Amino acid sequence: PGGFFKSTDGGATWRESAELKNEALHSLAQSDSDPDTLIAGTFTGIFRSDDAGQTWKQLPTQSESGLIHVESLAIDPRTSNTIYAGTFYLPYKSMDGGKSWKSMKNGIIDDSDIFAIDIDPRDPNHIIASACSGIYESKNAGDNWRKVQGIPSQSRRTRAILQHPSVPGMVFAGTTEGFWLSDKGGDADSWMVTTSRQLEINSIAVHPSRPDMVFIGTNNYGVMVSNDGGKSFTPTNGGFSGRFGGYGYGFGHGGIGGGATEEIPRILRVALGLPIQVVSGYKGTAEVRLAADSGELVVAFQDAAAKPELALYRGERA
Repeated sequence: PGGFFKSTDGGATWRESAELKNEALHSLAQSDSDPDTLIAGTFTGIFRSDDAGQTWKQLPTQSESGLIHVESLAIDPRTSNTIYAGTFYLPYKSMDGGKSWKSMKNGIIDDSDIFAIDIDPRDPNHIIASACSGIYESKNAGDNWRKVQGIPSQSRRTRAILQHPSVPGMVFAGTTEGFWLSDKGGDADSWMVTTSRQLEINSIAVHPSRPDMVFIGTNNYGVMVSNDGGKSFTPTNGGFSGRFGGYGYGFGHGGIGGGATEEIPRILRVALGLPIQVVSGYKGTAEVRLAADSGELVVAFQDAAAKPELALYRGERA
């Protein structure tokens, strides 16, 4: 079961919305011009709240058969009446608060899952959308689109895309093969990947008062943070329990440089895109864990003896 929950006491208690009970929410957007206006995209359609999530009403989307499985939403910062919705099929737009909708497919390949839609805060007519068929850009509020080149095709399942709110021309893309950035508005040949391509990234956020602080939410390895505008990232998972339950893995016996344990540096590089420095070596079983105090990923080799000896691999960025 899904649903929408709201807390007004910093997360101590939560209230469930009756109208969205058991709805599978895929996307949520808040209006800049009217923060009480929220739009939610679900498996069955689109819902709107004009009282900060206290109550919801389903918007009429039946006129467009493709307006289900709403995976992404964006609201024009100038008015809450202009709404963009990305579905499993195409992007759609409403200019009357959600009462009517039209598809925006001029320049976009049909049957394109629209994973993310982002509006340029400096020019709301400039929109970037990511789809299973690639990244697209519009400079006339969605009337026409052109495909953005520069990210390799295998990385184009871009789950998150963000135009930097305070650095003109800086665009971030979170893909199934790493974090990419462009400092030239997404122009061809301006993209670079700054993490391991083994990272799958689902969300991107920039600190509102620290423009160089960028956060990414990854598929399996929790939250990572950059303090240099997305050029490098480190884990920031203190107090957070990830999908892998503390990043625990078991390995067979083998010495450093031989046997199963020589795979561990490769596995950590895959996990975080970090080069691994050997601190010491030991023959035995191994476990990967997240140090609660420092946030470092640590591999501990441990013998089965009553008084185990330990050796650590620590991930250190070059």
